[in-house]
Amino acid sequence: MASPALRPINDLVNENHALRWFIANRDAKYVKLASAGLGTNDSLMIETLCSRTSAQLERLSVIYKKNYSKSLKKQIKEEVGGNYGQMIMYSQMARHKLDALLLYNAMHGMGTNDSVLIEVICSRTNDELAHLKTYFASKYHRVLADWVASETSG
Repeated sequence: MASPALRPINDLVNENHALRWFIANRDAKYVKLASAGLGTNDSLMIETLCSRTSAQLERLSVIYKKNYSKSLKKQIKEEVGGNYGQMIMYSQMARHKLDALLLYNAMHGMGTNDSVLIEVICSRTNDELAHLKTYFASKYHRVLADWVASETSG
């Protein structure tokens, strides 16, 4: 049994855990509501999805799949398109996965988007870059540093 001094802390931790899942449930309902009928309630979709942390979005994704038997990502893809849809999808991605995609797109094909390379690489911590390099290699089967060097030489 927890000491009397720790009981309030344990209660707060338990309440916080319950609150996190309550918010995810509410957000899942908001996404479903924003998607109901013809068209999309863009304001509700943006307010719900773009004001959440990665951890909150992960919980939302779990709850949405459980409650509606459809992945949150699939629901969003069906509802929104164009640059707006791309922005919403990007907001759902883990940062290292988004960074890897942005870097890949910046270097793939003809030419290189140097401003994207600079923005992503220069604004990340060493730990974030290490995680990014590992993910990039597993996803794209290329060494990120080597590819950047080959794209920026000259």
